[in-house]
Amino acid sequence: MRTFLLALLAQNPHLSAHHLRQLIRSEFGDTLDLGSGKAVPVPPVRTIQHVVAKLKETEHVALTKLSNPDRYRSHLAPSGVGSYRWVVEPNTLWMIDASPVDALCTDGRHTIYAAIDIATRRTVLYVSRTPRASAVALLIRKAILAWGVPDKIKTDNGSDFVARDTQRLFAALGIEMELSDPYQPQQKAFVERVIKTFQHDCATLLPGFVGHSVADRKTIEDRQSFAERLGAETAETFGVSLTGAALQTMVDRWVDTVYAEREHAALKTSPRLAAAASKRPIRTVDPRALDLLLMPVAGGDGFREVTKLGVRVDGFHYVVMEALPGDRVLVRMDPVDAGRIYAFDAEDGRFVGEGLCPELAGLDPAALLAARRAAQAEILDETTREARRTIKKITNGPALIERVLSVAERDAATNNVITLPKRTEAHETPAIAAALDAMTPRSIEPPTPSADVLALQARLIAEDQVVRPLRTEETQHQRWKRALDLIARIAAGEPVAADEAMWLGGYRAGPEFKGFAETYGDPLENIAPAETKNPVASWSEATGRSNTF
Repeated sequence: MRTFLLALLAQNPHLSAHHLRQLIRSEFGDTLDLGSGKAVPVPPVRTIQHVVAKLKETEHVALTKLSNPDRYRSHLAPSGVGSYRWVVEPNTLWMIDASPVDALCTDGRHTIYAAIDIATRRTVLYVSRTPRASAVALLIRKAILAWGVPDKIKTDNGSDFVARDTQRLFAALGIEMELSDPYQPQQKAFVERVIKTFQHDCATLLPGFVGHSVADRKTIEDRQSFAERLGAETAETFGVSLTGAALQTMVDRWVDTVYAEREHAALKTSPRLAAAASKRPIRTVDPRALDLLLMPVAGGDGFREVTKLGVRVDGFHYVVMEALPGDRVLVRMDPVDAGRIYAFDAEDGRFVGEGLCPELAGLDPAALLAARRAAQAEILDETTREARRTIKKITNGPALIERVLSVAERDAATNNVITLPKRTEAHETPAIAAALDAMTPRSIEPPTPSADVLALQARLIAEDQVVRPLRTEETQHQRWKRALDLIARIAAGEPVAADEAMWLGGYRAGPEFKGFAETYGDPLENIAPAETKNPVASWSEATGRSNTF
């Protein structure tokens, strides 16, 4: 029955003794078996009241763990100190978290994002209208510009902290992300504590403060009479007057003038002085590069494949001059210019180039297309120049089949396996035998001609000897060829007859030679000048004979 009572109290601590007695009777009956055949009636309500009071005193920890796990974790669960004493230098470890502000603004209730540097207890707070990954990015930007780049950031498993954009930002900045276990806020107690400090120190003083709990809110509402509250707006009830931007200003002033200057109990100094005492170099990032990395990526996962039309984002095509069709890029959107994107290589993250949408940027589509074509032609010319040279070299060299066969022959020459001859046997069919018979030469005896045939042959031979040629004169082409032969002989220093030399001299002076020379070129131009004065004189010099007749 003791266990049963503990279970009932843990499941519903508000049960009265009367309820408990009725539930005991429902579970065990009207009598309780004490063992050894003894049975007693169910105790009265007063007895159960005393038993419950004793159980709540002796089993306080167990009941708290079962009935209120958050309170048990905060107040009763074992905890240690000094688990982060190894963090002694600034920017070694940050912790980040978020919580609704315990104050209302004219534009609604905002969320406070906090980052704390464990070594110095410095903190940065960022006010966001709604929890989202971009708020995490802006918090990190604010902290990096103030403190530098950290080595590691620890956070919980909230959707805005584990979003793909947040992970991509951490990877781009080279920051290690560490996630705490689900439902274990004590693993990032430092940032939880600084948020509580802000809520109880700063938020309590803000106009529009609504309390830290439902009970606090009810107390604030009860300050007004029922008649005053009737029909009143929430803003009137809580005195709301700050906007989100004004709240951010107030928060920054509180951090700089109150929190940063107040001595921290664990450090025995203020966060500002603790940071100033460090000699560790600060790793900075150019704000322009940081702003670019904070730009939102295109819809989906941000990756796009370049087509001949460009990069498609939300139905519009952006022209990236430096990208070629088929390239895969990560696209970041310019938050202040809808017509501009920034493309990064999907593999190594290098910057590829800017992309412009002529429809959104107010540019001439034809001019932008012409510029893209020119840029693409230049890129292709640069990337294919060496390939074209190699193609030309391959084309002018040995044929591809010759290259392959030479390699195969070289491999075969190094093969130490020798193929031994195998026994063979002739295969013969009637068709094969007939083909061999046809290809075998046969000795054929020529027939002996008769006397009549011999007489006819003699007569034909005699008639052939008396045949006269129909043309005895040379043709123009024959004379031109004859002149070429004589000129070649004279150029070679060979002797020529006098009548041939005289004929060549007269033929060269005639129109026929000149006509052929105009058509085919003058052959005398290839002979040394001393040899082209006069073919007859050249012949006389070569033979030593006079050309006077």
